[in-house]
Amino acid sequence: MRAIHRLGAVLGAVGAMLAGPAQAYYAINAFRIEAIGGDRMQVYPRGGLTYWDGWCAAGDYAIALLNLPPATPIWLISEPPRHARESLVFSFSADGAASTNGLNVIGEAPLYQTAGAARAYCRASIDYWTMR
Repeated sequence: MRAIHRLGAVLGAVGAMLAGPAQAYYAINAFRIEAIGGDRMQVYPRGGLTYWDGWCAAGDYAIALLNLPPATPIWLISEPPRHARESLVFSFSADGAASTNGLNVIGEAPLYQTAGAARAYCRASIDYWTMR
């Protein structure tokens, strides 16, 4: 039952993304992100865009704007390495996912991040949890 509810939430969010015009959202880390069709979203570059920043923006977009559950999986679509002035594309679907999630990991790691885990890469989250 929970999986059906989660699927319904994702489908509802995707439907909302398709129904309206592309609307830019500025994530908690001030990077601009917007839906680019289907279940994909694009994080636009400005000085210093890293994979951490992209994951942060994607997670914040999913949770804060689309009101999706923190357990919603998100995949990186843009194949690393990212070059200067290139955007990062993420998706709620594994179709076309990159061969890596762009993050440095030790051992095996999933190719996706949950929205909650992605949002945890935001500087505000890191500062909060490290009590700075």
